[in-house]
Amino acid sequence: AAAPPPVPAPPIRPHGPRTAWRLRSDGGHDVTVRGRVVVGRDPRATDAAAGAEPVAIDDAARSLSKTHALLEVVDDRLLATDLASTNGVRIWPEGEDAVELEPGRPTSVPEGAVLLLGDVAFLVNRAPDATV
Repeated sequence: AAAPPPVPAPPIRPHGPRTAWRLRSDGGHDVTVRGRVVVGRDPRATDAAAGAEPVAIDDAARSLSKTHALLEVVDDRLLATDLASTNGVRIWPEGEDAVELEPGRPTSVPEGAVLLLGDVAFLVNRAPDATV
């Protein structure tokens, strides 16, 4: 009897999120989040943000803490976590009231919302496929 044909291996899928998110501010800041990013004036990876890519944001008003928030893509959703910042993190979904985040609690940021890090506002959208 002939041996059965080999079973093809499943396709290799790249690790990590399939979706990237883009945050844009009026001040010209453009942050793309593909995995884990820690943002602030001079961010450092804390225990809560271990392995996150640091992204510094210029803030002349100094409303951002040095290490302000963790942004991460989980199951294609953008999550924001306030890292005990001085001036807080707020999510302002389109057509709704802004919600103040509880420090240390990851919260989903809907597409089209404004993410307020201190006094710096970012419009949040999925990144175009070409940038992923």
